[in-house]
Amino acid sequence: MSIRIRSLLAAIPVSFLAMLLALAGWSVAHAQPSETLFTATGKEVLKEPVNPGTWTCVGGYPTGTLPPCSQGTKRIIFHDVSNKYVYRDVTGSAAEWLGANNEQNPGINVTHCWGNLDENYSGQLHCTFVWTVPEKGGRWEGTGSATGNPAVGILMNNAAAHGRGGQLEGKTLELHEVSIGLPYALFVAAVKGQ
Repeated sequence: MSIRIRSLLAAIPVSFLAMLLALAGWSVAHAQPSETLFTATGKEVLKEPVNPGTWTCVGGYPTGTLPPCSQGTKRIIFHDVSNKYVYRDVTGSAAEWLGANNEQNPGINVTHCWGNLDENYSGQLHCTFVWTVPEKGGRWEGTGSATGNPAVGILMNNAAAHGRGGQLEGKTLELHEVSIGLPYALFVAAVKGQ
């Protein structure tokens, strides 16, 4: 592991704590007097891949395995890479609004992502998602944007969604995540509603 990656990984916990504190402060400062605010932190875990997507390898060719593009590829463009995620070890008042920690009937987030990466797999990713929350009889529908290197699992993600149906109707969700090469992403979420 290079010195650069080790120093980046060492800085992540401090950066993540700073991000959590900043989000909490921002959420409280922007909450309207009549709004209810719920927050939570936890882990986003890949449940299963849904669709490997379509890959374009400019200057190379798709490999059909990992890494998805051959040596010599200069630009990687992908469409509709889709996965299902669940949420574990979630603490805070927003946990129930995320369908977290429920093994029998968990909230499931289905993402559809596309991106434009350089030859080192670094770049921008954009996603849409539908996150069902059976306990609340509804779902979150939203978008997210991430920057980083998905090939090594280092990403910073920001997402926002609106609640549809059941008890989620009219509520909003803000989600901020960081992935540091572990088999899960760490997140902080804020749910707001009237």
